[in-house]
Amino acid sequence: MSIAILNDVYSELRRLAIAGSVVAPGDFRLKKLIEPLKISGDKAPIFNRVAECVEQVVNSTEKTAPSALLELGSLVGSILHTQGSTGIEGKLESLPASPMTMQRTQTSARMLKPLMEALTTTGSGRFEQIKSAHEMNLFNDLRLVRPALQAIDDSYAEIRDYVADKILPIYGRAILDELLATFDVKGKAGHGRRLKVIHKIAPAEARELVKRALDEGSKEVKLVAIECLGDSDDDLSYLLEQASARAKEVRAAALLSLSRLNAAEANAMLIKALDTKDIDLLIPAAQAVASPELIDGAFDRIVQDLAALLNLKDKAKQKTAVERLLSLLQIATSQLNGRSEKLLMEMFENSETLSAIKSDPGGGDLVEFAANRLSDGSDGAVKYLIKQRDQVPSDCWYKLLQGARKSLSSADFFKIFSEYLEPKAKKKSPAEGRSETLVNLLVDRQHYYYFDLDPNDDTKLPPLDAKWLDLAIKLDLPELVCALAKLKNASLHKYLSTKWDACSGQKRRESWQFVLAMLQSEHPDAEQIILNQVNADKDGKRNYYYGSIWARLCGRLSQSAIPELEAIIADPKTNDRLGSELLEAIQTIRENATIPN
Repeated sequence: MSIAILNDVYSELRRLAIAGSVVAPGDFRLKKLIEPLKISGDKAPIFNRVAECVEQVVNSTEKTAPSALLELGSLVGSILHTQGSTGIEGKLESLPASPMTMQRTQTSARMLKPLMEALTTTGSGRFEQIKSAHEMNLFNDLRLVRPALQAIDDSYAEIRDYVADKILPIYGRAILDELLATFDVKGKAGHGRRLKVIHKIAPAEARELVKRALDEGSKEVKLVAIECLGDSDDDLSYLLEQASARAKEVRAAALLSLSRLNAAEANAMLIKALDTKDIDLLIPAAQAVASPELIDGAFDRIVQDLAALLNLKDKAKQKTAVERLLSLLQIATSQLNGRSEKLLMEMFENSETLSAIKSDPGGGDLVEFAANRLSDGSDGAVKYLIKQRDQVPSDCWYKLLQGARKSLSSADFFKIFSEYLEPKAKKKSPAEGRSETLVNLLVDRQHYYYFDLDPNDDTKLPPLDAKWLDLAIKLDLPELVCALAKLKNASLHKYLSTKWDACSGQKRRESWQFVLAMLQSEHPDAEQIILNQVNADKDGKRNYYYGSIWARLCGRLSQSAIPELEAIIADPKTNDRLGSELLEAIQTIRENATIPN
């Protein structure tokens, strides 16, 4: 007999077993399988019995659903078991084991599934998802080891490099055998990344592998092997030789490794490179190790080169001098401290003189560099910039605002920067462009699509003053109002209702931010608005991007909304994709109800 229909039933059973029997009554996916089962029952009566069990599940209540689901599962499992075979011929052998020292995680399958897809498939938006998961420590999970190993060869460079640098080292020596088994010394860039990870997690074992790669490895693997040197004085002579190689990438790798050797000859080679075209190759070395001799050499040359720059008149020579100064500055300020911050402040104080140099890059680029680096510095450096804020280039304002958020109290941040907030209708002004930058900062940290973070939810920063919301409403800045809705005030609900009422048709589908803000501010109409919108778009004929967003919003509703959501799911007009997402929303509502406040 054909058992394809039984496999479909079994798949739906597994889904319901994971979601819980409470979502089984009225399940529209199971319901669609009843008629095909009855048709098959004309040839094989057992299908009629399966159809009856499916109907019992669909027509069950929350109390009767568990037993009905169990009966259906037993019947379908028995049939499939008699129609198939399990196991393979051959001798049983033990699988190799690897030590895995990891904390036990409580990550749900619903969270892991999209992450596994991001690691093993293609498409946009995957890097941000992987990076966010790493920051949330989700990779500390055995189920992600294989997908992470697979991602070392991802088609997207940023993902494969991030996985090799940040994620795979988490698993330590447990993945060493797998990496060694798949490593090819003559392979391309992916095998270079494998060698890099092997060296990071097991430097002793990697030593012989590195030597072999230097002798017979491909170009890509050999470059990584050179970067892995610098742990032993025995590497010095070879690295000194490679630091003078014809290939630029070889010299870059050698200089990076030389910076790890605390030897006079190594430091001499690094300082020598400060006066050559290889100065840019020293930037990664300074950021990785910050050799005192290299930093001192960069400081001395900055003082000399700045004085010389001010006397140059030829734009071509100015351009060359500025490019060299920018490289020297990156080396000298690779680690911010009192000395480097003083240098940057002195440069910023000469911003008027430097900005007069109009080459490309010019003196203005030096001023921007100083402002951006000071924004990352100590509280004293940031407060110095805040006092000089009107002289800070517009391109540096976002960094300045970030530093100010960390350094100032909530009240002081509002007092100093609220004057730069302008209504959209206002055109050219002394603060032109800075208002938009300020709004961008205030609405940052929002993950609207996934709704995984609340606006401005960053525990490292002081909370925003509630006066920002008052001002945003006064100036009619809807995006900012929605971002700050959790701050709440007396006029917020009226403002959001007015904005929502002004929307209609497609504009309503696109204006879900207003309703998300209503939820965050506990607006009394929020839930019904969401349910009405989902019901209006249940056929999925309109732009589904917005349908998916509204389905996600349903996950934030209260338990009282579940009956109406179930009614929408059961409606034959409801799009299958929407129905599936609403089932997830119901499960999220139930899970949230069990989490203590």
